[in-house]
Amino acid sequence: MESTKLDMLPTELFEMVADLLPPADLPALRLVSRNSEWRIRRTYSEKCFKNLEVLLNSERSLKKALEISQHPVFGGKVHALTIHTDELAACKHAAKKQKQKQLQEDIHPGSEKQDDVHVPQRKLLFEILTKNPKTLTTIRLKSGSPPLHKMDWSNNKTKAYRALASRFLQPPKPDDRRAFAIVVGAMADTLYETGEDYNITSFSVEDCDEGCWSFPLHDISTNIAVDTVKSWLSIQPHLKSLEMTLDFFTPGNPIEEVDLNATCKAFGTNMPELESLILNVARSDACCRSNYPMLLFLVKARLPNIRELKLRNAAVCEKGINLFSHQHRETVEKIVLEGCGTGGCHGGKKWVDFKKKKLRRKYGKVEVRA
Repeated sequence: MESTKLDMLPTELFEMVADLLPPADLPALRLVSRNSEWRIRRTYSEKCFKNLEVLLNSERSLKKALEISQHPVFGGKVHALTIHTDELAACKHAAKKQKQKQLQEDIHPGSEKQDDVHVPQRKLLFEILTKNPKTLTTIRLKSGSPPLHKMDWSNNKTKAYRALASRFLQPPKPDDRRAFAIVVGAMADTLYETGEDYNITSFSVEDCDEGCWSFPLHDISTNIAVDTVKSWLSIQPHLKSLEMTLDFFTPGNPIEEVDLNATCKAFGTNMPELESLILNVARSDACCRSNYPMLLFLVKARLPNIRELKLRNAAVCEKGINLFSHQHRETVEKIVLEGCGTGGCHGGKKWVDFKKKKLRRKYGKVEVRA
């Protein structure tokens, strides 16, 4: 066999090839093997397994990702972990219900108990995180039509199965904190286990305009389990990039019941390394009426290394922007307001309606987007 062809073989096949070669050719094979292994590690590990995607409610998906993390060649090279939080929807139609049984072996339907967070998924996620402590820096939470073909590493599921899963999988409810609690708990467990090797500095939950999960701010000390609050506060000091959606105006929960002091503690007073912060405000009829919650956050925020702040759909007054800019004038480079208004009576004025010359003159670091 030509050496150029040997060079393209996966490392696992070299032992098989060695059994078929005469002893005189083995030294050359060892040399090619080293070269090929280096190429495989660099090419396949970084390009194919740099970002792993898993379905949180599927132990099979998590176990397959764990196998990748433990692989002697590809493992230990994961930089980002994308976690899909979708779960099985209840099905009442008899014919479809029969087909849905195929999915129940692979995907959990979720739990009605919000504090049921010490589950096998948390342990498996913890194992994945601890197998890549030095390289893993980013965790993203997403929901809505997860790409099952990327999470099915065994590739033994048919297109019909994946199409069925896409129909039955749905995002968690807006007030369902369980997936967030499981992920944050696993991150805190990893921090405790790995210590100085812990390197997760970026955490994000996708923009939840479509009614997906958002951080509950009403009675935060009771609505979120003590374990989750403790875990969240323990991982905060390590974050350099954070994106979250806040729910100030849940229907049935008036603004007066928002635990603003706890909110400021959860976002902005325990993040000494944070450089980029994106806060999305969940859309509602009342989202533009009161600018007080965001004003309080901007006034109380203590982010010594913040470089960029981005607010989406928020009611934010000029006073809040001025105070935040002044307080962080030595570090902040850009403040982005996307779809924001000034708040107050009748929703106030949209920031995008300000004259650009006035914005440049008065708010040099502020960028406004529709």
